[in-house]
Amino acid sequence: MKNTARLFLTVFLVVASVCPACFAQSIQVTPNPAALDDTLTLTFTGFPPITQILLWWDKTPTSLFDLPNIFITQSIVTDATGSAQAKLDYLSLRVYPATAGDHVITASFLIPFTGSFGLAQAPVRLLPRKGWGALPPLPQTSRNSFSGGLLAYLNYAPDRKSTSLEITNGQSVVRIGTANVHPVTFSGLSWSPDGTKIAFSATFDTDPEGNVYVIDSSGRLSQVTSYGGAPPRITGRGTGSIEGGIRPAPTPEPSGQQAAEDTCGDLRNRLEPPKGIKVTLVGTGITTIALPDNPNLGLNATYRFRFNDVPEGEYWVHASYSTTVCQEHTTTKTTVDSEGNPRSTTILVRRQAGATGSISFPAVVRAGQVTQLDPIECVLLWRIVGDPSWLDNQTLAYIARGGVFDRSGIAVSDIWLARLGAQLVQLSNTVKHGKITRISASPTNGKLLFYADSISGLAVADAANFEASANPVTSSLAISTATGGKLYILDDFPSWAPDGTHIAFIRRNALLLTPEMSPSDPNKLAMMPIIATIGDVWVKNVATGEEKQLTNFNLQAGEGAVWYPAWSPDRSQIAVTYTKDALQSTDIRIINVADGSSFNLTNNGTSMMPVWTAAGTTALPQNVQIDPSRLFEVQTQPQVVRGDVNGDGKVTTADALILLRIAVGLQQPTQQQLAAGDVDRSGKIDVRDAVRVLRAAVGLENLV
Repeated sequence: MKNTARLFLTVFLVVASVCPACFAQSIQVTPNPAALDDTLTLTFTGFPPITQILLWWDKTPTSLFDLPNIFITQSIVTDATGSAQAKLDYLSLRVYPATAGDHVITASFLIPFTGSFGLAQAPVRLLPRKGWGALPPLPQTSRNSFSGGLLAYLNYAPDRKSTSLEITNGQSVVRIGTANVHPVTFSGLSWSPDGTKIAFSATFDTDPEGNVYVIDSSGRLSQVTSYGGAPPRITGRGTGSIEGGIRPAPTPEPSGQQAAEDTCGDLRNRLEPPKGIKVTLVGTGITTIALPDNPNLGLNATYRFRFNDVPEGEYWVHASYSTTVCQEHTTTKTTVDSEGNPRSTTILVRRQAGATGSISFPAVVRAGQVTQLDPIECVLLWRIVGDPSWLDNQTLAYIARGGVFDRSGIAVSDIWLARLGAQLVQLSNTVKHGKITRISASPTNGKLLFYADSISGLAVADAANFEASANPVTSSLAISTATGGKLYILDDFPSWAPDGTHIAFIRRNALLLTPEMSPSDPNKLAMMPIIATIGDVWVKNVATGEEKQLTNFNLQAGEGAVWYPAWSPDRSQIAVTYTKDALQSTDIRIINVADGSSFNLTNNGTSMMPVWTAAGTTALPQNVQIDPSRLFEVQTQPQVVRGDVNGDGKVTTADALILLRIAVGLQQPTQQQLAAGDVDRSGKIDVRDAVRVLRAAVGLENLV
């Protein structure tokens, strides 16, 4: 039987070498036509047995490998009958222009004993993604002026010690508010669909944890998430004190191995004791530094703190510190012996690295009492949120990231939803879906656009049905024949067009060396982690897969765009954060979608993070202080005492007189007076309210 099989194979190979056409190779593609997001099944028949097949998309190779071009990366080997089967999906075609339209799949294979190769081809028709249909084309007219609507952006001081939120209509600029923080404290802006609210993420008084905040038309600053602690709830008019102690994280045990290189100092204490621990009452702006009770105890010391004259209420206390930690890693060191032979030695290296510790804990303050908190242990980890994006006027999607020791080691990165005034909902899970690090939500189609680590590219999913609908739209960790053979590492910072039909994103070249930045200026040095995100602006039709490069910056010289591109309301322009000098300066640059022409909207070198809205006007206030203490001043007012309009804690005839003046138009009420003086809850203050307060003042009525 074996001899028969060998004879058959020998005859097969001889005939194949003499007459390759005697074997009718065929490729059957199903389904065909297929949607862009379908998986294609390829069935190969009539090929030489036990032969490798290479696949090509829209290309006929001139040799078996046809380098430097790249074939579709799949390992396909025929069986003894010359047959094989393979699956082909969007990720397999990521390096090609996998767009809706007519395409050709080519299979190349080596003809045994001849040194030549054979070809087989099959046509494939790809239709638009399911559920999208034909999308309207992008505008074809460019202009050298602002296209309309309102654009919000950040403008930071030259020394980068304060950052302002500003809004422009292309002609004039309004300053909404200022925060005394570095611009990298912020992570993205997002304007609500109705133009009445701006969301942003920032690291304020819960450092290193960050949170999502919203500023609305009343000037109210709301903390949407509570990583590191929530704003306080004031319950009375008295004051008390908070006193407690904090201990740093426990010392990791050393391995006991002798290090060939040692930059950590004393290996018995791999974590350097912090000099002090920053302690904050979240949402109040009240901060102190906890100092060790006995510095000689090192990491065993307790760091003591105390807050006096704290209003009665429920608080979160947040503590954080930065120090250094000894980290271990192995490396291979190659040397040459006396005879010139290379010798490799594996060594253990210990080096110092930055470490961040933090902890949050609740505290209740009662009048005239000292709230004692037992020593609480900080932990070496961090959690920060970023990239808030509105799904509707009440719902935000955002990314929550977490890790240990320092921000270079992200352990988890997930999508969460926050509906204002409701409980947070986790949408993705790193263990199940991989890390997701960028996000853009579309109020128009209810879809989320994000960077997915699992596919090294961008993906789309329905917010209402995330699990079943996730679908890749770009993936660029490979050589792209569609873009002249340039090597790209990833597509990043995705942004939905207003109508939810197209996306814009930043594409970065893997061969690009990070431009150098002088470490002489610490404030500018803080921008260094962002330098690696410099790239060009691209747009993509989600339904058909068609891509268009809008910019061709000199990335190697430090010129390019960073952060999220922002679409104009009519889709004709895209605003980006533009740098010409590796983030030594940044400006808002407007790019015309029609032809990629562009112009600077700002020329101050200190503007960044644009976001556009279709609203013609804004009800947002001007010149408010964007600061954690705003949460305390605006959001958490003391409990209102009905009838007490002068705020002295009791109801008297003086309150009745104030109400009478308000009722007859001689005085305008404040918000606090309106809340306390409108005793019949009619929505206004009138003479009836004044009469009821007067009766309460003389003991004839109880205003409970």
